[in-house]
Amino acid sequence: MDKFIKLLDKNLEYISHEAIDNTFYIIKARNRTTLSNFNF
Repeated sequence: MDKFIKLLDKNLEYISHEAIDNTFYIIKARNRTTLSNFNF
């Protein structure tokens, strides 16, 4: 499943999934680090 999530966005990390009724839920997290308040 992690490979599938990486195809969607390389910055997503697969956590888990579940099916409820006819809906498939994928739990994911963004693993991209961003810089803020960066002064040159």
